[in-house]
Amino acid sequence: MELLFTDLNENIYTDIYPWMKEYGYIGTLAISPKSFPGQKDCLSMKQFKELINAGWQCCLKWDESSDINEWLFTFFIFFID
Repeated sequence: MELLFTDLNENIYTDIYPWMKEYGYIGTLAISPKSFPGQKDCLSMKQFKELINAGWQCCLKWDESSDINEWLFTFFIFFID
């Protein structure tokens, strides 16, 4: 089983991750312009990277409220850094 998280609230790391780790589950983090690691009320970059290093996945969530080309550029720059 894998869970998809569309809101990157810090509670994913502090409350959900320890439980999922204990039972061997991983999650997928949906990154969007409104929910991006390092933003206010979101996972920190350090927390996000720890989850990815623990086997979690990430995906792009585009909600049509932003320009897709600008969003893709930002997304790819994020992963190059």
